[in-house]
Amino acid sequence: MTSLIRNSTEMKDEQDNGFFSRLKNLGVRLIQDRLEKAKHVIYMGIVTRLIPVFSFLVIVVVFIFMLFFLSIVAALYFSELFQSMLLGFGSVTLLYMALFLILILFRKKLLDKYILTIMNIPALDEEIVN
Repeated sequence: MTSLIRNSTEMKDEQDNGFFSRLKNLGVRLIQDRLEKAKHVIYMGIVTRLIPVFSFLVIVVVFIFMLFFLSIVAALYFSELFQSMLLGFGSVTLLYMALFLILILFRKKLLDKYILTIMNIPALDEEIVN
C-alpha cells in the first residue's frame, strides 16, 4: 500500500514537473515571439521611412545630371552667341556664382524654413528662422 502511495506521489511530481517545464517553455516561446515581432515592426518602420529617402536621392542625382548637361548646353549656346568659348562658359559660371551668393545670403529665410517644413519640425522652426 505504501508503495502505491509512493508511486502515485512520484507520478504526481513527474506530472507537475512536466506541467511546469511545458509552462516554462511556453513562456520562453512567447517572449521570443514577442521579441521577433518587435524586431519585425522596427525593421518595417525603418524600411518604410528609408524608401522615400532613397527614391528622393535618386531623383536628386538625376536632377543634378540634368542640370549639369543643361549647363553645358547653355554654355555652348552662349559661346555661339558671344563668339567666344570663354564668355559662354564664363557667363554660365557667373549665373551659378550669383545663385550661390543668393543662397548663402538668404539661407535662413529660404532653405532652413523649407527644410524644416519638409521635415515637419515646428518647434525648431521659429528658432532657426529668427
